[in-house]
Amino acid sequence: MPDTTRPYIVRTTPGSNETGYTPYANVYIQFSERMLDTTINAVNIGIYRDPLVLVSTTLSYNDGLKLLTITPASALSVDTRYSVVISGGVSDLVGNTLMQNYWFNFWTGTPSGWVVPGEEQLQPEGYNLDGYLEVDRTTPTNYSTNVDISNLGTIRIYFKDDIAIGSRNYLGDGRAANPLMIV
Repeated sequence: MPDTTRPYIVRTTPGSNETGYTPYANVYIQFSERMLDTTINAVNIGIYRDPLVLVSTTLSYNDGLKLLTITPASALSVDTRYSVVISGGVSDLVGNTLMQNYWFNFWTGTPSGWVVPGEEQLQPEGYNLDGYLEVDRTTPTNYSTNVDISNLGTIRIYFKDDIAIGSRNYLGDGRAANPLMIV
């Protein structure tokens, strides 16, 4: 009986719609079965920087792992959307092609400590908090970790300012103007 099962994409790295992917990493595509390496080429597979700018890449296919590695010629741009396109013309060893073209998007992130070359990085101005409520402290404390939520009890938010009962800024429980209590 001849093999008529079409190959498919098992997984990709980065994943579809992944954000914050490092601009210095390769892109990986794993197929469901061994692929015909002559169909793994720049005509059938590409990475495009938004909007539709082809990225120069090198393709390398590992038959044993059924894994395609796409290596960009240089680092990808920071904070940019990319699309990976795999033509439906890519086929397995007996000529079965993908069901259709396959594509996915991902976004690169900003590496830690990265500075935009040639641009002055202005520091943000301080916020004017006049007319806004300011939080003084919370119970449990802000950024608490491993809090047992089954025994949490009341959450309290203490404001720096008195909150007038009945005003548009009032968030209390009706018994006290400060703190706001979430039970």
